[in-house]
Amino acid sequence: LAAESKSLERAKAEFLQEEKQKESEWSHRNRQVEEREMGLLEKESKLQMYEEDFRGKIQVYRQKESSWLEKTRQEEKRLQQREMDLSVAVQKLSHEREVWEKAVKTRESDIELQLSQIRQREQDIQTIYL
Repeated sequence: LAAESKSLERAKAEFLQEEKQKESEWSHRNRQVEEREMGLLEKESKLQMYEEDFRGKIQVYRQKESSWLEKTRQEEKRLQQREMDLSVAVQKLSHEREVWEKAVKTRESDIELQLSQIRQREQDIQTIYL
């Protein structure tokens, strides 16, 4: 019985160590997702500031020749497409983050259940031993 108890303690310690490692990996992945998301948000903000500045310049240059105006409109379309692409990327990262958070919560629940089962087994062993 003492050997089984020691074996259970060892298994419990190994399990907890593995869970700490997994939790660390999840945390690292979540930080990476957050960093990517923040980088995209910063890029999107810079792009919006650039676009606002660019729109002001368009008003000034409307008096210039039509070929230059056409080139400017093409650049604006490209920037709008880029902004939409960045917006989609931010949405995808937000969704990915939600998926990771749900997975972490599920894993935490699983861990709590397993720990509860281990505690119950320990109590059962103590009851039998006493």
